[in-house]
Order: sequence, then structure tokens, then C-alpha cells
Amino acid sequence: MADTPCMHCTRCQRAVAVEYQNSPAARRWWKLYFTVPLFLLPASPFLAADFAVCCR
Repeated sequence: MADTPCMHCTRCQRAVAVEYQNSPAARRWWKLYFTVPLFLLPASPFLAADFAVCCR
């Protein structure tokens, strides 16, 4: 009981354990997939200008 990190007994820790549908690696990739566009958002005027120049 002393080695549990959340100060719960072993039975309670098993009862409240979180089960994810995807693996940890897949969850990291999903977070990256949704945060990369946020970093590209400030660059969107430059990307749109390049697109307009290239398509002319």
C-alpha cells in the first residue's frame, strides 16, 4: 500500500484506473496532428500569398 503513487490503496487504484482506446504513441501523434496547424496559422498569409503567386 505504501508504493502506490496516488495515495490510494491497490484496490481503489485499480477501480479508478483509466483505460484508453488508443495506445500512448497514437495519442501523442493525434496531439501533434492537431497542434501543428496551430503553429502554421500565423504563417497562413504567407502561404496564401505564395499560392496566389504560383497559380497565376
